[in-house]
Amino acid sequence: MDKLKTKDVTAVVLAGSRDFGRCPIASRLPLALWPITGTPAIEILLKSLSEQGIKKIIICTNDDVLLLKNNINLPDSINVKFLEEKLPVGTAGCIRDAVNKQTKSLLLILPAAIVTPPDFENILNIPIVNGSKLTVVLQPSTNYMGNSSISNIFICEPEVLEHIPPEGYCDIKEGLIPALVQAGKTARTVMVKRTIGNFRNIAEYLQTIAKCLECPEDSCLNLPLNSDNPKGIWISKNAKIRPSVKIYGPVIILDNVQIDENAVIFGPTIIESGVKIGSSTLVESSVVWENALINNNCEIRNCVIDYDAILPSGIKLQGQAVTGKLENDFQIKNNKTQILSLF
Repeated sequence: MDKLKTKDVTAVVLAGSRDFGRCPIASRLPLALWPITGTPAIEILLKSLSEQGIKKIIICTNDDVLLLKNNINLPDSINVKFLEEKLPVGTAGCIRDAVNKQTKSLLLILPAAIVTPPDFENILNIPIVNGSKLTVVLQPSTNYMGNSSISNIFICEPEVLEHIPPEGYCDIKEGLIPALVQAGKTARTVMVKRTIGNFRNIAEYLQTIAKCLECPEDSCLNLPLNSDNPKGIWISKNAKIRPSVKIYGPVIILDNVQIDENAVIFGPTIIESGVKIGSSTLVESSVVWENALINNNCEIRNCVIDYDAILPSGIKLQGQAVTGKLENDFQIKNNKTQILSLF
């Protein structure tokens, strides 16, 4: 049996919407745009799709089309369309609205926030071999139980569109799969060898970062390699770090970072470009986004610090998201934030 060619695949990327109310960063910035060493997660996914020969891509989002368009660089080799859903229609509803019911393309359904995309060619040929109409992609779990977990990647034959209601809300797991089974169609699972690095909240984002730093060769991290540093610590040559600073990897420090006297950085941590960290400050198991300022004598543990956020001296934070009110929702970077907002 001939193998499927990736050019015969349409990728439907589910970018969702901002998570208003529960997390201040997710309230203003969808997870698809959360950075991994300076690159939005969705951009990492789109680049991987392009490199693997998948050219037809539809990005589904709720009210964030302009935000996505203004803040991601699209590879020239792909044909990207944006679908804005004014009301939630569910994962299966997004498939229905994204593609023509007459399509003959195999459908690859993906969450936008993926850091370590799998080998799509291998998993896309699974439905052809086992005859399934819908394939659920499982990944190794990152929790201590060691069980598998759903990756929220699905492979659908085009005929599944016949089993999605013509309008309204429909979820793949709760609506489409039961409808297929009831109609006598086959739905199967396939396991990928490593986690795909998808995340849905701050805790999973930090967990994904930690996993990437443990195995950087399997991730899409932009590593500022510096041979003068020990294994597990990557520091840009443009960073300014005082000799008294102590760094315990795995840690990535990007361009134009300034870290003052007696600061301590514990991994897994990423310090993005333009960040300033004051003297005698501790940063542990956190991600600090571009141009943030953490003043003197702070303790920051298991936190995500937003673009341009300013933390006053002496503050202690554990498991927090720190952000501020930006002047313009459609421009993520290069705005000065003065107001702290914690959840």
